[in-house]
Amino acid sequence: MESGTPRREPGPARRQATVLESVEEIRAQVRASSSRTVQEVAPRAGTDRVADETPVFRPVSRPPMALLHVLDDGDTTGEVIRIRGDSFLIGRVEGNLIIPHDSGMSGRHAEIVRRNDGRAWSWHLRDLGSTNGTFVRASTVLLHQDQEFMVGTRLFRFDAPVVASAAEEPSRANATRKWEVPSRAGAGGLAPGMAPACLVEISKGAELCRHALTGGEIWLGRDPSRCAIVVDDPFVDPRHARIYRDEKGRWVVANQRSRNGVWGRASEVALERGGYFQCGEQRFLLKAL
Repeated sequence: MESGTPRREPGPARRQATVLESVEEIRAQVRASSSRTVQEVAPRAGTDRVADETPVFRPVSRPPMALLHVLDDGDTTGEVIRIRGDSFLIGRVEGNLIIPHDSGMSGRHAEIVRRNDGRAWSWHLRDLGSTNGTFVRASTVLLHQDQEFMVGTRLFRFDAPVVASAAEEPSRANATRKWEVPSRAGAGGLAPGMAPACLVEISKGAELCRHALTGGEIWLGRDPSRCAIVVDDPFVDPRHARIYRDEKGRWVVANQRSRNGVWGRASEVALERGGYFQCGEQRFLLKAL
């Protein structure tokens, strides 16, 4: 990169299917809201505010760095690693950070990448074909066929609606088929011949149970009196996540201010503002500086 390339100014994240929760949003969900309000003191007339308007120096020509927090078990603190290169690998056997005791992590699991599009720098998280996947904590996850997400210690996979029709006769195999139009969002029903979408709870690659998504909105949580999908897991809130169809008829799972969040599996995701992610059972926080 040539000297003088500007760094990205703070702004809205790029549009992507999985919308990550910001660090501030997560902290607001886990801390108590009982702090007292401190009365503001009005500045005295004539006070020199020049110092307040001068920003603190920061580099503007060289690439930015990031801080990777390797979170201790059940805590929000841990080891802090400064990332100054364009690539940082995480794995159980090899990489810049090796975590040998986590059997759920692959030998080369994930990579943090710094990129420049010719205008500004950005950080990305990329899964390296790991067995158990890389998950990011998100406020919403757009569900498509085989999309996986976690709540607590439970893993779910989305099965999209399919056309429930008999096998075609060989003579009509190449015939033009009529388009199938799914029901519109909020209609509460299915188009003729459509089987409902399902959430499949899976463990070690095996299906444990299937939950049909037959309405326009379904709640998932630990409380059976308020949730259609009940998850018996101490790390799941009574009403943990809302599953609904958006204005385009697509299924979405949204975190509902739960303590432990919703985690969507991603092959690659932009971490422009930073975010939480998980490899195996190890959780991380990346802060983009």
